[in-house]
Amino acid sequence: MEVTLPPLRGATSEEAVRMPGFAHPVFEFKVHVNKPGGQGLVYEAFEWRRSRGDAVGQLGGRSYGWKLVRLANNVLPGAGGGEITSDGREVLAVCTQNAYSMSKVWKFEFTGTGASGALGERFAVMAVITSLGIWLRESRRKNSSASSGGSA
Repeated sequence: MEVTLPPLRGATSEEAVRMPGFAHPVFEFKVHVNKPGGQGLVYEAFEWRRSRGDAVGQLGGRSYGWKLVRLANNVLPGAGGGEITSDGREVLAVCTQNAYSMSKVWKFEFTGTGASGALGERFAVMAVITSLGIWLRESRRKNSSASSGGSA
């Protein structure tokens, strides 16, 4: 998946989203985010991981879904407050299928630093777009499985 963002001066406008493994799928991406204190930008890595944790369950959809994890260990001053993964990373957003609505099929929520806005608009756009990419991938897989007679 490729996401095209408005170009920064001297930077590429396309951000690649990778899925390096199939056994334990994650979706990785890098994007320019605000430096602490808002003085410039830094290129940081993030990944969507499958989750059955409380953060996903609190969305009110299914008890499983995805959480967006910041791979850097530095939590911005005045931000944070979100869930921390077992490997010490901050959860910035969660998403899951909505089990209770036919018209609202996907639930998404920023958490912790992700909800504070401290990482900037580029991060927020990438988080939402990549979440929708995961939803589209899961929908296609589910529909393909259903049409081939497999269980969903």
